[in-house]
Formats: sequence, structure tokens, C-alpha cells
Amino acid sequence: MEILLVYREEELGKEFKKRFYSEPGVNCIKSDICTLVCDVIASPGNSRGDMGGGLDLAVRERFGTGIEARLRAKIKSCFSGKIPVGKAVVLPTGDPLIPWFISAPTMVEPGEIWGTRNAEKAMLAILQEAQKLREVRKIAIPGLGTGVGGLSAKEAVIQMWAGYKKFINCGGEKNAKKV
Repeated sequence: MEILLVYREEELGKEFKKRFYSEPGVNCIKSDICTLVCDVIASPGNSRGDMGGGLDLAVRERFGTGIEARLRAKIKSCFSGKIPVGKAVVLPTGDPLIPWFISAPTMVEPGEIWGTRNAEKAMLAILQEAQKLREVRKIAIPGLGTGVGGLSAKEAVIQMWAGYKKFINCGGEKNAKKV
């Protein structure tokens, strides 16, 4: 599985490249994540599946309002209405260019997440869920917790790196390194 770490701000790109530069199958690209052609895009968000702002709003605009309704329905049925940080929900998008969407909250309610390991937990959950989708060859992941979460690019990437390394150390290595 190829991992695309997607950024728009130069500082985030610099941190991605500094931390992940030697990892096979991991590429850092400057782009709008919603315009990529890949198997799955991931988004951090909140535990209730509200897609009214930030990247979630862009995802909702890309795939239509039905994605938010399906996300909330799945969260309600699988998690009693509130997905915990450290878990993720996978949904088909119905779009041939990006067939899958993974929502992995970095926060329960919109707000800053300083002093937590929420970006790390979200990264691990994203990679674990993507690995379960056998047909996934390419996943795009943005900076986790860098928007409403208020994490600096450096702190977000440190946490994302820790989540990635946990994934590798828990048996995800052979899948992460396949390109």
C-alpha cells in the first residue's frame, strides 16, 4: 500500500519530508486531497461525524451530502452515535476515482487537542482500516489535527510518525511497503 501524505502548507510538507523521507512506499505531495486519484482518502474530524467544516466539508462537497448521512448512520449503529478517538469508519464513496473514505476523529467535539496523542491514534486507526480493504493500493492522508485541532505541523507529524511506526511494528510493514 502506498501512503500519500498530502499537504497544502509548506511547513507541513517540510515536516512530512523530514520525518518520513526514508520510508519506502510513503510519498509526500503538495495537493488538494479531494482532487487526487487514489483508492481511499482519510480525514480527521470529530466523533459525531459532523462534516460542516474544514477538510470534512471539502469531502462532503466532493462526494455529496449523502456521505455525511451515511457516516452518521454508521457511527450511530456501530458506536452508539459517537466514535471514539482511535477508531475509524470506512465508507464507500460511489466515486470511481476515490472509491473509499476513512473518517478517523482526532477530537470528540471541535476544538484544540494539545496535550493529547489523538493524531497518533487517528493515524494508526486509518492505516489499520485501510489494510483491511484488500483492494487498497494507494491511500491519501492529510495532516492530522493541524486545523481546528490546533497542532503545529511539527507536533502533528511527530504523532503521525508514532502512529505509523506502531502500524509497522504491529504487522503492517509488509502491507505498508508494498507499492
